[in-house]
Amino acid sequence: MQFLRKVVAGPRARHDDDIDLCYVTDFLIATSGPSHTYPQLAYRTPVNDLVSFLDKYHGSDWAIWEFRGEGTGYPDNLVYDRISHFPWPDHHPPPFRLIPKIMSSMHEWLHPAGKNKRKRVVVVHCKAGKGRSGTIACSYLMSEEGWTKEQALQNFTEKRMRPGFGAGVSIPSQLRYLNYVERWVENGKTCQYKQLEAHRAETSSDA
Repeated sequence: MQFLRKVVAGPRARHDDDIDLCYVTDFLIATSGPSHTYPQLAYRTPVNDLVSFLDKYHGSDWAIWEFRGEGTGYPDNLVYDRISHFPWPDHHPPPFRLIPKIMSSMHEWLHPAGKNKRKRVVVVHCKAGKGRSGTIACSYLMSEEGWTKEQALQNFTEKRMRPGFGAGVSIPSQLRYLNYVERWVENGKTCQYKQLEAHRAETSSDA
């Protein structure tokens, strides 16, 4: 089954522990959506393997943010209920109103008041851990860490993709969406969401 999982992972980089994930930064991990039932278990990372990896390297200092509109693929209790759900359809950007909620919840987990002694990590996943996950990973680096859009996109590609296999975030609507995040950040995160949503709706034919 390991061979089949590598085939399905395709152009995505794998960790040295032979699991389909990457460290986008030392506090942000992107992974494909794990499973715990067949037939998906034959070609997806077993959720128990993912949990074992995270426990081994991060103890109790990890939590998952998932974006699968098609369903998570495993029950919350298998990841100790340390999971936040913000689902939307594959190959699409999220509704912009989700962005402040996702960014805020991730930031609060990484920087808990009065609990900065331990280094926490955020784990993001969708189905492949690429488009939707990359959109959110880049959004966080832009809005909370001060990265430029270009820096965030290049870093995500370098960390998530094998050399020569294209960009990490490649769908036009998701790339356009990061322009909205860029505008939101430049305006002190005070842009009217409805205006950005309306513009996104008008230009979403290439989603």
